[in-house]
Amino acid sequence: MNQHFSARPHLTVHTRSKNHSAVAGCAYRLGLKLYDERTKTWHDYRKRALSRAVVHALTVAPSDAPPWATDPAALWNAAESAERRRDGQVARDYRVPVPLGFTDEQGIDLAEALARFIADEFGTAVSFALHRDAEHDAFGKAKPEGMRGLHAHLYFPTRPIKTGSIEGAPAFGRKIAEFRDQESGAAAIELLNSKWAELSNLIANAGGLTVRVDHRSYKRMGIARTAEPALGQAATALERSGQPTRLGNALRAHRAARDGADPKDQAVTEGGGEPMPLNASPVNAPVAAPIAPSLTPGQVHTTPASAAPAPPTGDPTTPPVAPAKAPPVTHRPPRLTRAMIAESPAAWEVPRAAPSLADRFGEAYAARTKAAGVPMDTAVLVIVQAVGRALAGLMFVMRALLHLDADYKRFAMAKHDNEWAADQQRGALADLRQEHAAARKPYTPRMSAAHRARLAKIRTIEEEVADKYRLSQSIDEQLHDISRRSQPWRLRGLNERRLLKLSLAELHAQDAEATNDLVGVAVDDELPWLKLLSATSEPTMSLQKLADAAEAGERKTSQGAQHAFRPPKR
Repeated sequence: MNQHFSARPHLTVHTRSKNHSAVAGCAYRLGLKLYDERTKTWHDYRKRALSRAVVHALTVAPSDAPPWATDPAALWNAAESAERRRDGQVARDYRVPVPLGFTDEQGIDLAEALARFIADEFGTAVSFALHRDAEHDAFGKAKPEGMRGLHAHLYFPTRPIKTGSIEGAPAFGRKIAEFRDQESGAAAIELLNSKWAELSNLIANAGGLTVRVDHRSYKRMGIARTAEPALGQAATALERSGQPTRLGNALRAHRAARDGADPKDQAVTEGGGEPMPLNASPVNAPVAAPIAPSLTPGQVHTTPASAAPAPPTGDPTTPPVAPAKAPPVTHRPPRLTRAMIAESPAAWEVPRAAPSLADRFGEAYAARTKAAGVPMDTAVLVIVQAVGRALAGLMFVMRALLHLDADYKRFAMAKHDNEWAADQQRGALADLRQEHAAARKPYTPRMSAAHRARLAKIRTIEEEVADKYRLSQSIDEQLHDISRRSQPWRLRGLNERRLLKLSLAELHAQDAEATNDLVGVAVDDELPWLKLLSATSEPTMSLQKLADAAEAGERKTSQGAQHAFRPPKR
C-alpha cells in the first residue's frame, strides 16, 4: 500500500464572541437558505450547491431523536436558543480531508459513516456536507489533474439532544461531557481522528485502492517530516491577489526545503506495513551503486533501480526473492576530500563569520595602547563587550520591527483596496435599487424578465459586498495580531537601547578615547546608533550597577516607551 500524506482532521468551535452563528454556519456548509430567528436574518448560500462546490449534504440524528432533529432550520435555531451567554459556544465544526483517489460516492460514504458515529457517540445531530476542494491552491495556481480532492464538514451542536423532546420545549441538555475540559476533549478528538482513519482504510480496501491513512502525527509515526504551515483566509486572499505575505513566504520556504530535502527524510512502505525510512536498509531493498567522486558542490547523484546489484539470497535452499521495484533513489553528495578541495577551492570554501564589534575594537585598542606605551584596561574591554551585546540586540529588534511593519502595511493596503472596491459596489447597488424602484412604477403583479434580472443582480452584488465585509474583518484580526506581536519587541528594544546608552556612558567615563576607537571600527549599520547614543549625555554607572541594569532590563521599561519606539504612521 501507499502511505497517504495529507492534512489531518481539524476541530474548531464556533462562538458568539467571534460573531459566529450556528444557523449561518449550517447554511454555508450545506448550501441552504436558512432564517436565523435570533438575529432575524436570512442566510442564503444556495449558489454554492448550484456551483457544485457542495457535492452532498445531509443531517443525521440518533435513532431515538425527535423528527425535527433532522431538519436543519429547526435543529440549528433550537441550538441557538439553547445558548444564553453572549460568548456561548454554539457549534463544533469537524473538518476531515478525503483521501486522494476517492470518488464522490466513496467520499459521501466516509462522511455519512463518520457523521452517524458522532451522532451515536455524543447523542446529538450532525449536519454534514461533502465539499470539493478549490480549483486553485493558496497561491492562485491551478491544481494539477487529479490533485483536486474532497473534504467534508461535520457540523454538530455543543449539547446532546433530549430524547423525546418536542418543538417548543427545551430540546438540548447540558454540554457534551467529552468536551468539557482539555484532557477529555483531547481524548474525544483522538477518538474521532482514529475513527476517520479506520473508516477511510475500510472504504479504500473495499474499493480496491492501495491507500493507507494514519491519523497520527509525523512525530508519533516516527517520520522525519514537518507539516505545512497554514495560511488562513486573509493571507490566502492576499497571495491570490499577487501580494506576498510572511505566512506565504514561510509556506514557500517549507515546500522548497521539502522538495530539495535529503531522501532520508522521506518515507516509503514495504508490503503495506508501517512507513519505513529509506536509510533503514530492508532485506529486499535495492542497494545503490557507489557514486563516482567527480561531483560538483550541491550536485546529487541518482541511481536507477535497475542498476542496483541483487540482494543476498541467504539460505541456498531458498529460492532467491526478486527485488521489489522502487523509484530512483537519490543520495547525498560524497564526503568532501582533499582532492576535491584542491580541484576547486573557491567552491568548497566555508564562509567565515564577520568579526564582532568587540573583536574589531580589541584590535584597534591594542594598537593604540601599544603605540602609546600604556597597558590595556580590562574594564574597557568588558564594557565594550556589553556595548556589542546591547547593540546586536537592538539591531535584531529593529529588523523584527521592520518585518512586522512591512506586514502591517501590506495588510492595511489590502484592506484599503478591499474597502474601496466595496464602496464602489455599494454605489452601484444603490443606483441599481433606484433603477429597480423606478421601473416598478406603476406596480404590476407579474414580474418581467428585466425585473427578475435586476433582482438577481442586486442579490449578487449584496453577497459580494457581504464577502468583502467579512474579508475586512479577517484583515482587521490580522492587523490586531501584528500590533499585539510588535509590542513585546518594542519594549525589548527600549531595554536594549537603554542598556546601550548606559554602556556607552560608562565607556566614555572610563576612557574617552575608547569611544572614538569604537566609532572608528563600527560598520555602516552600527555607526548611526553609536553616534546617536554616544552623543547624548547619560550619568555614569559602576560596572556592578551596569550588570544589575542588564539583568533587570527585561523587567524595567521607561515611561517614554511610546516616544522612543513609536509605531510608524500608517
